[in-house]
Amino acid sequence: MQSGLPKRLAAIGLLIGLTFVLLWWFDRSFNPFGLPSIGETQANFTEPLTRRLFEVALFVLCPGQLFQVFTIGIGGRISWVIWVLLASLNWPIYYVIGLTIEHTFHTRGPVKHVLR
Repeated sequence: MQSGLPKRLAAIGLLIGLTFVLLWWFDRSFNPFGLPSIGETQANFTEPLTRRLFEVALFVLCPGQLFQVFTIGIGGRISWVIWVLLASLNWPIYYVIGLTIEHTFHTRGPVKHVLR
């Protein structure tokens, strides 16, 4: 008997991954944080807190994005295609997490009953 938890978590994971890809595209295209270019960078420059939180959340919620290292030096559309593929890796990762949670809570009930 399987509930819909793994499928729901998988859909949420895919949505989170694609949302972060769109947010990263928005950040690169429109520079909402006002980051300086390479020529304008000062010695004591620090990233805004919201930008740092965004990057940390990206790697925590989208573990497949760790493979973005392979897109360094690749320009244009190929880079974005790889990013979308990596964001879609969230589907199986979140599905396995959902299966693990479901299995943990499903098997706990009978074990408690046997121990009594």
